[in-house]
Amino acid sequence: MKVVLHIAESIAGGGAESVFRDTIAILTKQDCKNKHLVACIQPANNVGQKVDYPFEENNAKGIKLILSQIFSYRNYIDLKRALFSSKPDIIHLQNYGNLSPSILRAILRYKKQNIHVRVIHTVHTFEYVCSHNAGYDYRKKRKCTDCAGKKYKLKIFYRGCSRLGYFHSIGKGITNLISSYYISRNVIDLWTTPSKFLRSFMISNLLEVEKVSVLRNPCDFENLKKDISIEKKKPFEFVYFGRFSEEKNIECLLKAFKIVSKEAGNVRLSLIGQGEKEDELKEWCVKLNLLDFVTFEPFLPKEELIERLKSSKVSVLPSKCFETASLVTIESIMLNLIPIVCNHGGMKEMIELTGFGVTFEDNDEVDLSKKMLFTMNNYSNIMKDIETVKSDISKVFGADVFMEDIKKLYSI
Repeated sequence: MKVVLHIAESIAGGGAESVFRDTIAILTKQDCKNKHLVACIQPANNVGQKVDYPFEENNAKGIKLILSQIFSYRNYIDLKRALFSSKPDIIHLQNYGNLSPSILRAILRYKKQNIHVRVIHTVHTFEYVCSHNAGYDYRKKRKCTDCAGKKYKLKIFYRGCSRLGYFHSIGKGITNLISSYYISRNVIDLWTTPSKFLRSFMISNLLEVEKVSVLRNPCDFENLKKDISIEKKKPFEFVYFGRFSEEKNIECLLKAFKIVSKEAGNVRLSLIGQGEKEDELKEWCVKLNLLDFVTFEPFLPKEELIERLKSSKVSVLPSKCFETASLVTIESIMLNLIPIVCNHGGMKEMIELTGFGVTFEDNDEVDLSKKMLFTMNNYSNIMKDIETVKSDISKVFGADVFMEDIKKLYSI
């Protein structure tokens, strides 16, 4: 029996955290040949998964927070103790983000004394492409992969392109340089990405084709198997669910919805989530006279979100950033929603992979409005093959497929 230690920043939340949680749930349920342990921040609420080696929540602020994200000595000590205590044969690292590169240092120290150990990094962001992981220049408000393929990513120091401004950019730049140092010392043996799109960027940076493979994010189909009617109800509801942030480009959706509401009538748009752009988005609703047609709702637990989406027909993801692999697209289809996404990056790949959904041109509210009207006018025809599409998706993103891929990965 092998011991597998799964490491990530958090097990609670959506996106990468959801993938981390589903990965452990699938493996602990189906992989009885190996022992699976978890190291991450202890969640505030019960997520149904035991954390064997908890990291403490980082409550620092200001410069102390930035310094702790550059290198956390506390996390280094905690993980080193966990490693030498659990003695894993496989270390499966996911989104370690704000735990800092100290995580890599602890793994390297353990690996030096245990040369048999295999370290796998499942990559969820553009961290090997972009100093601040996003592949997006927040200062210029555009997609950016200028640092792809460069060993030392120095442009962030004079561009100030991270989300929180210049000083945050300096911190992110230093963090990336430290991470690159440990990566160059072969702390990671294998990498996986959730899309071919991200894999292509990884290869351009690492130049090790055989060490980077595509491992599709597992989807929790059991929770998505709900009796969701596809009968047409009034009004016709479009929905966005996720973070309210700059790169998600929700203002483009609002502008497109304004056009749709003029042409179609009897339509609604629900924005479910939270983020720093919320107040600005509400101001846009006032400016566009959409207050009677748009509702804002906070983040919902998964079960509540599934119930809430019963009344929705179409989900829209208008991101200006590339998105590494849009799990929202897959979840939308499984919940009987037609996904409309921007025509680039991981979002486009998911639409092409499933053969279902619609794409629109980047940051083009006119084209988006046309695609929204198209889904309205052709809703029944588009939805007639939904069950076949969902069956096909389960063959790519299902737990059994994921288990087989993981077994191969762990046995290499």
